[in-house]
Amino acid sequence: SATNGDTETQIEGIPGDVVYGKYGGNNPTDNSGVLKYVSVRFGGASIGDNNEINGITLGGVGSGTVVENIEIVANQDDGLEIFGGTVNVKNVIVAYQYDDALDFDMNYSGTVDNFYVIFGGSGTDEGLEIDGPEGTTNKDGLFTLKNGTIINGDIFWNDKTSYIVFTANGKKYVNYFQKKGVQQLKAIFKL
Repeated sequence: SATNGDTETQIEGIPGDVVYGKYGGNNPTDNSGVLKYVSVRFGGASIGDNNEINGITLGGVGSGTVVENIEIVANQDDGLEIFGGTVNVKNVIVAYQYDDALDFDMNYSGTVDNFYVIFGGSGTDEGLEIDGPEGTTNKDGLFTLKNGTIINGDIFWNDKTSYIVFTANGKKYVNYFQKKGVQQLKAIFKL
């Protein structure tokens, strides 16, 4: 999906005047190839405000594409960010990312099955960032997350409760639980 009724738009991380930075199209079953048994470690970069290089970025990728058995560790931005498209992702691990672990934008409407996230530390943003349609032409697409675990090493404390924060459709959601008198607690959020 793209903005303003277009079928193509520019992907994050590539300058707007570079033609190969465009993504989109009108074939939801497009086959962009196979990405299997891939490990990305210590990658990514910030190249400007709201313009970073993710561990893996998929833009408008169709459901005929195979993306399976992916590991992204210690990336400087998001682990896996998917802009639109219908690609299905199976067996993904994101660990110690600096920003979001899994980020879905521009009306992504595929399935992510069997994912595992280990939070990156105090500078980490969200385990999930789900931004929805964001002005895209297709507002009916729905994505599916299943068989997932998010382990958060950083808990936000106040006097009585702790919480995990995640973002969906531009809103922050909070999962509260009672403080049990321990100073270090590993929280686990399972879908």
